[in-house]
Amino acid sequence: MSREMESAMGAESYPEIHTVRLDAETPAERFFHVADLHQLRIPEGFLSSLGRAFLQRLYREMAVDDTSFVVAAVNDNGVLGFACGSTNTSRFLRRFMCRAGLRTYFRLLLRMISPSVIKRVFETLLYAKRRKQSELPGSEILNIAFEDGPSAEQVQCLLMAALAAEFHRLQVHRVRITVGLARSEVHAMMTNAGAERVGEVDVHKGETSLVYVLDLSAPKTKP
Repeated sequence: MSREMESAMGAESYPEIHTVRLDAETPAERFFHVADLHQLRIPEGFLSSLGRAFLQRLYREMAVDDTSFVVAAVNDNGVLGFACGSTNTSRFLRRFMCRAGLRTYFRLLLRMISPSVIKRVFETLLYAKRRKQSELPGSEILNIAFEDGPSAEQVQCLLMAALAAEFHRLQVHRVRITVGLARSEVHAMMTNAGAERVGEVDVHKGETSLVYVLDLSAPKTKP
């Protein structure tokens, strides 16, 4: 059974929605819900193009790696939003590729038949290396996604509180996040959380993203 983490922010106001940290005992169905939400909210992303099964495996490995974590906002209907982070993204990616099964490699190889996909794979790997060499915090929020609807603001507050709790557990208090220009909902979320915009970067050629640094030592998320 996944370890329930009733978020300190909003738990009493919204008892029907709570956060959980996904782990080795989390049912596979929940990871598929996370993968579905990833593809729904980030359809243009390279990872989305690798398919639901690939994303499910990626997030499962992230949930059990000691450098990373995945948290989700859930209710009786399923996953309403999720967020993930890592203290060492490059190390996690190396471990993931070492642990990936033959099906994962086969799926990736099929996608890499396209020259454009090969280019995006190498751009992603080189970007991870550049991040490691930069002066920005080494720890980062890797992804955030949540459903639209009347509960979206509640879910954002719960996810931000869960992110802060997990990074504090890992003894991290400053993190970065890179957000594509098209993801206006995440830009708004970072602004509300008090994140500082520190620059721009092209992860893939012609696709600009904004880079934020977030101080998690004192929660600033608006209620």
